[in-house]
Formats: sequence, C-alpha cells, structure tokens
Amino acid sequence: MLDLSSSFRKLIYLTFVVSLFLSTGAVVDFLISGASVREQLEEGNSQLRMILWLPIYLSCAVITVVYFRKIRHFFEQNLAFLTLLGLAVISFSWSALPSLSLYSSLQLVLLSCFAIVVGYTYSIEFILKQIFYVFRLIIILSFLFVILLPEYGISVYVGENAFRGVFPEKNRLGQILVYFFCLNFAFFEKKATSILSLIIATILLLGNGSATALVLILLLPLLVRFSPVFYGDRDKIMVNSFFVVMIILMVTVFIMFTYEYFLMLLGKDPTLTGRTELWALGLDSVMQKPLLGFGYNSFWKYDGGMGGEYIRYILTWGPMSMHNGWFETLLQLGMVGFGIALFVYFKLVRLVVTAMNYSGLEKTSKCLFLFVTVYFVWTLMQHIILRHQEFSHFLFVILLSSLTAYKYAVENESSSTSSNSQLSVDS
Repeated sequence: MLDLSSSFRKLIYLTFVVSLFLSTGAVVDFLISGASVREQLEEGNSQLRMILWLPIYLSCAVITVVYFRKIRHFFEQNLAFLTLLGLAVISFSWSALPSLSLYSSLQLVLLSCFAIVVGYTYSIEFILKQIFYVFRLIIILSFLFVILLPEYGISVYVGENAFRGVFPEKNRLGQILVYFFCLNFAFFEKKATSILSLIIATILLLGNGSATALVLILLLPLLVRFSPVFYGDRDKIMVNSFFVVMIILMVTVFIMFTYEYFLMLLGKDPTLTGRTELWALGLDSVMQKPLLGFGYNSFWKYDGGMGGEYIRYILTWGPMSMHNGWFETLLQLGMVGFGIALFVYFKLVRLVVTAMNYSGLEKTSKCLFLFVTVYFVWTLMQHIILRHQEFSHFLFVILLSSLTAYKYAVENESSSTSSNSQLSVDS
C-alpha cells in the first residue's frame, strides 16, 4: 500500500529545495534574460519565469490543502502575520493597479503557507542544513561561472568589474555569501568539501566588492561572542535587550548625522549612489497615501502622479525598488503595514531569543541569532520584506513557523511533565 504521508513529505522536501533555489534567482535569471555577454542583465520575461514557477505553485496549493490544520494552528499563534498577509491581499481594493496587487499577493500567500508547512514538518536543524547545502551549491556554481564563463560571471556594469557568479548583479551573491558564512558556524566540518567551499566563498567575497557583505562577515565572530547576552532568565534577557536597543538607537542617530562625512573620508559617494535622492522622492510618494499605501507590488508600475514611473523619469537611472525594505513596505501598505511588519519581525526576534535558551538547540542557536541580525541589516538596503519569490522572505516565514512549532512542543511537554508531577504528589 502506498504511504501517502511518506509521499507528501517527499513532495514537501522536493518543493522546498527547488523553490529555495529558484527564489535566490541563481542561474534562472541568466536563462530567462538571455544573459547578454558583458552587459547588466535585464529583468527578463515574466512569462518564462511563471512557467518555471508554475509547478511550484501547483505543489504548494496541494500541500496547503492537505496540511491546512498546521497552517491554521500557525496563524492562531501568529495573528499579526495573518493580518499582514490579509492586508496585502485586500490592498487590491485601493491599489493603483488592482489586478497586479491581487495576483502578486495570492502568490505571496501560497508560498508563505507552504513555508509554514515546511517549518512544521522538519526540525530547525534539518531546515538550516538543507539551506546550507543549497547555498554551497550556488557558491560552487558561481565560482565555476567566474572561472570558466567570466563574460557571464564577472559584471563590468559601470566599470565595476565585480564577481556576480550566477546572479544578474553582485549584491545578490554578496547576500548569499553572508548567509553561507552564518551557517558555517553550525555546519562547518573538518572535511575537504567544507574547507574547499569556505575557501571558494572567501575568494568570491573578495572579488565581489560588496562592502556591506564584507563588513557583515567580518563582524560575524563578534556577533557570536555577543550572543550570550541573550542567555539566562527572562529578567536578565529583558535588561540586556534594553541596553542593546539603546546602543543601536544611539549608533543609528550618530550615523544619521555623520554618515556623509565618513563616506567622503572613505572616498565614497555621499548620496549612496543616488539612494538618498531616491528616498527623498519616495518620502513624497509615501505622503500621498500614508495610511495604506499604493497597494501590494503596484507602486513601481504605476504611472500616475508620484508613482514609480514618475520617480524613474526624475532619476533617469531606472530604480525598481527603494533599496530599503521598510521604505518599500510604507509605499505598498502604508503605516499600517509598516507597523505590523515591524511587530512580526520582533516576534521572530523574541522567538529566537527564547530558542537560544532551549536545551535542544545549542548547535543552531547561534545561526538563528545571526540570521535575524543579518536579515535586519539587509532590510535597510534591499526590498526583501513581504516579497513574493524572494528567498529572504521565504526563510523568514520558515523560521517563524519552525520556532512557533518548537515553542508549542516545548510548552506542551513542560505542561505534561508538570501535570504528571502533580499527579505523583497527589497520589
């Protein structure tokens, strides 16, 4: 007799690995864009992209129906995230482009529901290990592109001459490298494959030229040393967290008032390659619809007043995002969506801090801490919050789901143990 449970677990695993690979944009963007030799890759044909994603969406739909109870339990524990997804869906009713908002938001919901199932099906350690293997494969492929196909693997856009590997631009490779180094804190082994992949990753990092990626990776050991402040009882964690937040706020204020001086000192563009001008225009657009925004995924294709087309006309260099996830959330879902998204992020941080004190997560706790830290840094520079077909959002939901399930299991076990102890005392 066919074991349906086993078959569905295999389907979940296959869909997870393939969707993770596709959501990074590795290789796929070359295929759908024609990979123009020594030119910055274009956005690509959305119809071809949809053909590649269609089997994933069908699989996600089947899995969502079969594992609906797990999804419902997750949403009962995470009402804020349910509200955020619901806001993205109903935003079509006030969206600048209703059909696009509805279509994109339904894709977001489907992939998010699948990510929830993954988190409830597999252990945190297993999930992180599979991510580690997929990223290692991407890094090896990127290295082969740089060495064997330099006309594709090395970007000469605006004379930067940087390693981009199997991606259309260098920043995505830098992002993958940072997460890969994070995962090495848990899964590095003294084997030839692990050592070689780490050497290759280091070579790609040096050739990539992403200052953000380099600084983050250099700071990882310091962050790991810093993580013990979140170990201990609840009162200790609360006090330590307060001081951490205060330090972050002071550093943020200091940077806000002095960043231009330090950038000029380093010989860098004080406008952050045009981003400050972009953010100024974006702020004007936010003020047009401050409460609920322009609707999910509609702003950059909206050609009305203060829409994305207007900003591209003013700046001429053709931005397709705010290069800041929180700013992008303000544009799409307004202050309401921004507030809920921030709350959901801190919910994940709280779950991670709680998980760091669980006895069964010693190996992965540092990776989880590094993930929420690095994720936040990337949100300040890239549009990765609540973005469909985006691996950072995919991983965010998987970890939120997995930690929710783990916390629920620990609390149930603790409650059961407490009840048994009480029965023993009564008897």
